[in-house]
Amino acid sequence: MNPLLAQQIQSLGLDRNRPPTADEWAKLQNVVSKTYAEAEEARSQWKVAYDALRVEMEGSFELLRRSSADIISNERDKLHSIIRSLSEGLCALNENGCLLFMNPEAEELLGWKELDIRGQLLLDLLMPSAENEATTDRVLAALRRGESIRQAEANFLHQAGHSFLVAYNLDPIVQKGEFIGAVLAFRDIRQYKEVERKRERQLQETLLLNRVIAATTSTLELTDVLDTVCAELARFLGLPQAAFALLNDSKQFLTIVSEYLVNKDQVSALGEVIPVANNPATQEALRTKRPLYIADAQNDPRQLPLHAMARKRGTRSILIVPLLVREQVLGTLGLNSHEIREFSASEIQLVQNVASAMTQALRNAELYTAVQQELAERRAAEQALAQARDKALDASRVKTELVAKVSHELRTPLTAILGFAEMIQLEVYGEINPQQNEVLSNILQSTDGLVTLVNDLLDVAQIEAGRLKITEQPFAPNQIIERVQSTMSVLAEARGLALQATLDDDLPDLLLGDGERVYQILVNLVSNAIKFTQKGMVHMCLMRETHDSWSLSVQDTGKGIPDNMHERIFDQFQQVRFSPTREEGGIGLGLSIVKQLVTAMDGQIVLESEVGKGSLFRVVLPLKRPDDG
Repeated sequence: MNPLLAQQIQSLGLDRNRPPTADEWAKLQNVVSKTYAEAEEARSQWKVAYDALRVEMEGSFELLRRSSADIISNERDKLHSIIRSLSEGLCALNENGCLLFMNPEAEELLGWKELDIRGQLLLDLLMPSAENEATTDRVLAALRRGESIRQAEANFLHQAGHSFLVAYNLDPIVQKGEFIGAVLAFRDIRQYKEVERKRERQLQETLLLNRVIAATTSTLELTDVLDTVCAELARFLGLPQAAFALLNDSKQFLTIVSEYLVNKDQVSALGEVIPVANNPATQEALRTKRPLYIADAQNDPRQLPLHAMARKRGTRSILIVPLLVREQVLGTLGLNSHEIREFSASEIQLVQNVASAMTQALRNAELYTAVQQELAERRAAEQALAQARDKALDASRVKTELVAKVSHELRTPLTAILGFAEMIQLEVYGEINPQQNEVLSNILQSTDGLVTLVNDLLDVAQIEAGRLKITEQPFAPNQIIERVQSTMSVLAEARGLALQATLDDDLPDLLLGDGERVYQILVNLVSNAIKFTQKGMVHMCLMRETHDSWSLSVQDTGKGIPDNMHERIFDQFQQVRFSPTREEGGIGLGLSIVKQLVTAMDGQIVLESEVGKGSLFRVVLPLKRPDDG
């Protein structure tokens, strides 16, 4: 019998060895029915509880799954945003070198869209190899060995077909010791390389200018200087020929006085004469005072008189640069090529800078020659008058030696000081701070003062030697005033003075005369007025006096000049001294030079002054127009 049924029969007090009665059987059925009902109810309750638990568990699992998916999605989006915002191109490759992904910057740099080349061998596409071994095979071999390619440079092929220079890194991706792909990061370095090339060229140009300045200040032998500069320029620009030609006094022809030939077997042009007449190219360079480029010197009609020389020397392209001193052309610098060659704007500017340095050498040589000639003339005169003029001889010797030392010992190094100080202030050698800039300004101002002193001494020497030349060329009075204001305004502002100017409407727009000497007179008068004026103003005025005369005047609100000094103030080395300390600078040559220049120009100078109220210097000159006569 089933143990459970036997247990139920026993609990009801029934005998299991005899059949139950009808009442006992009914009672047993009731108990069994009740038991089944309770079991069914318990099963239902368990089912409800289980269903509730299952729903709750499923919800928890779904919530956990969604939460994990959101976290993963957010992190993935962040990573994609970072990758896509990189300023470098970024590409992911699989273990075979096929493209898996590229960011927008890579698409922009390469010209390809990711979808167009996904799955292709990217390295073969960007760096096609002309060798038997493909680029992908060669690079992947190194990556599989765990090697990275860092800071490499290469030309990548753009989708449009052109190449561009990049710097790139290529790193392997390794998972559990197994190579599964690579990451390529790259950037376009063309602009960087161009900046680098410009900096290197600027450095080389600066070094070239330094060598030129050193050459022009190390010797007064003009031929040596010209030969050095020809060689430096030709080597720097990679040219086979370079030459200097100087104008003769009548300006009818140029003579080649210096040249450089990279091949000594080439035909030399040294000593050749270049006519100005019937030579439009040379005439244009001399007239415009600007560089002139001739692409084909053997056939250009502007070079007709020089075609034979160009063919004999194998010259093709030529760059002609005028040499200017005070806007006067002294000669030309010619740079020649055996092939058709263009000259860039930066190359032309460099040659002009070198030519400017050269003109200073020409000026130094000219002054040196003039001084040496003056010395020779003075010595001859001194020998003839030795016994009668012993004292005058001593004074003249001192003055002669002073002029010689000024030209040779002062002007040469002053040129170098000005050149180097200006290059430092222009930050050619690197950035400078405001304090250094102020110091450099003081250096330049002091050096300009020394140059002015040297120029004054040399002007005096030329005047006394009778070599003062007054030319007659058209000049504009308004340009004279503008130049003086530009030159002297800084000095006036430094002393707290107002520099004023007036130009008479009745004065013609163009006058005939020596404009440079008029400018020198006005600058000396304004400089003198500023020097002796503590406060107030300095006023310059150009006006018409009469039908055939005009005047320039300078008035100040300074200390004034005593009556007994009105005549002596125009003597050399004379100054009005208001105190023992002598705060004003200078050696008293400015007004002396002004007086002698005015006299040489058939004019007169008038002084009106009162102590404590200022002074007025008025220079009256003949009025000549360019169309007179």
